[in-house]
Amino acid sequence: MKVLIQAIVSFFVFIVDFVYGNRSYPRFYVLETIARVPYFSYLSVLHLYETLGYCAKLTC
Repeated sequence: MKVLIQAIVSFFVFIVDFVYGNRSYPRFYVLETIARVPYFSYLSVLHLYETLGYCAKLTC
């Protein structure tokens, strides 16, 4: 499993390097956007649970 994850990450690093090259700001923006997706998803699910009346262990 570790080899698969390393292969996937290496593939995406290659793609980002190929597309953005030495352009630091656009590359940073893309990587920052990708990094925010899991956090945003987590907060969205917490909001859904609270809206439906469920209580997450971390927020109660």
